[in-house]
Amino acid sequence: APYGYRKDPADHNHLVIDERYAPVVRRIFQWAQEGAGIPTIRNRLREEKVPRPSAVSTMNYTRFEETEEKRYEWSNNSVRNLLRNPTYAGHLVAGRRPTLSMKSKKRGYTPFNESIMVYNTHEGIVSQEQYDLVQLIITGRNHENRGKAKAEQFPNIFAGLVKCADCGEAMTLTRAHRAQREEPIDCYVYYCNRYKQEGKAGCTAHKIEARDLYEAVLADIQAHAQQAVLDDQTFLSSLKTRLYADELEAQKVIQAKARKAAKRLEELDDLYQQLYEDRAAGRISERNFTRLSAKYEQEQDELEQLISEVENSRNLSSELRQSAEFFLEIVRPYANIRELDAAVLNSLIEKITVSEPEVVDGKKIQKITIYYKFIGNID
Repeated sequence: APYGYRKDPADHNHLVIDERYAPVVRRIFQWAQEGAGIPTIRNRLREEKVPRPSAVSTMNYTRFEETEEKRYEWSNNSVRNLLRNPTYAGHLVAGRRPTLSMKSKKRGYTPFNESIMVYNTHEGIVSQEQYDLVQLIITGRNHENRGKAKAEQFPNIFAGLVKCADCGEAMTLTRAHRAQREEPIDCYVYYCNRYKQEGKAGCTAHKIEARDLYEAVLADIQAHAQQAVLDDQTFLSSLKTRLYADELEAQKVIQAKARKAAKRLEELDDLYQQLYEDRAAGRISERNFTRLSAKYEQEQDELEQLISEVENSRNLSSELRQSAEFFLEIVRPYANIRELDAAVLNSLIEKITVSEPEVVDGKKIQKITIYYKFIGNID
């Protein structure tokens, strides 16, 4: 069984949580969600003398341990594999280590995202939402650090979130060529990654100071959170109006058509009744009865389909309201926030796009667009 789990005594094909080690797993995921990198997590585990997975997989430590200290020597791979393992969200993975051939005992390696996944087979130690959030943070951090000098002084809390508004590439955190400032954040800027790799042939710089990005995002979160606290119903209404104006207008048109359709259906019921009476009384031929009844039936089908579309549009309206309500719930606690970290940003924000600066009336203007979870861009 993986670290943090044990086999169910009643069914050895089923995993149950092992509370001796599950708290360690939860802490590792929480640290990652808060923005701690894999080396940082590894060092914390070593300092706290937490036994590594291989040290708890068997009681016979002498099989692989030379000294007591080695039991606590977590590696980067141990931490990374734990954070990447879907087992901790409640899913089983098959085919991770396939046999290379019948003649060899060597086994290959298949990444989690290419393996066979069986969902919801056991209770997860962490929630699916936290697992997904940590995957985004790790992926963003890896992309940010791949092939680049690591920014050691200012933690890149925006890793994986900031994109170039024109080409869609990630924005790269880079140390600026300037004298040391009092605060590390003032020594860093973001550039379009494609521009850094290909120059002007690929894109433009889209350069933005890390301080400017930080303060703009913080101010935006504060503003929306304070609105949600002061008058959530007015804020909810304005969200729906601003975000879904086109959908709401379309619903009005469809609903007006639906009212006409309902009235016409009543008329068709009366026409059908009259048609049957005329047929019974011999006032209409069988041929004309068949032709008219087919015509009425076709019109009824079309009207009922239109009414069904109205019901669907009402469901859409309900979903939009629910999404807006979800956003209010997650943003409201941040009304008095004074600092940002990776956990806050990844909990609230889907992505941030940065446009190339423009000069308007002699002033340099740069547009930052924030796409929040559940509702997208508000302004």
